[in-house]
Amino acid sequence: MGKGTAFGKTILIGDQFVLEEVPAIVSSIPFKTECVAEKLDTGQGWVLEDNRTEVPGYKDKKKHQQIESINHTLDVMKIDVKKNPIKITFGGSLLAGSGVGASAAHCVSLARALNHEFELGLSIDEINHVGWEGEFAYHGTPSGVDNTASTYGGLILYHIKKGEKTWERINIKEPVEVVLGNSG
Repeated sequence: MGKGTAFGKTILIGDQFVLEEVPAIVSSIPFKTECVAEKLDTGQGWVLEDNRTEVPGYKDKKKHQQIESINHTLDVMKIDVKKNPIKITFGGSLLAGSGVGASAAHCVSLARALNHEFELGLSIDEINHVGWEGEFAYHGTPSGVDNTASTYGGLILYHIKKGEKTWERINIKEPVEVVLGNSG
């Protein structure tokens, strides 16, 4: 049984403007998505159990994108679920909703769980890349900011320069409280 977790996030400064080479400051939040991937003895393909708490209607609205994301992640990681059927279970403390990095946390936690279950030996940078790949189903062309925050955690300065994604950790002496509102 492979397990993986990933942070939620909030963007403090910037957003999709990072695609226009404007830097962003992003912070992970202390809520996480947890994923368990386990091989099944029978069948083929994959089955999903999504136990995340959600903003009403979020999981139904995103179901098609979630399926596409899981399939793409399996392809990128070269996992053949016809030969190795799996069950994927999501849970954790991160609310499944827009604006908190729920899709990125979904992608990164899945990559970590699959890496663990299939003993692939991927580095944290490779996990981040797989998380970014999974985000295509949700965002078309993802900037990479959400999956980077979900993968590494902490407070991050994220910037794209001439198509190259760069980030660095911002070290602070004490945690900063951030109040997030959810309009539903």
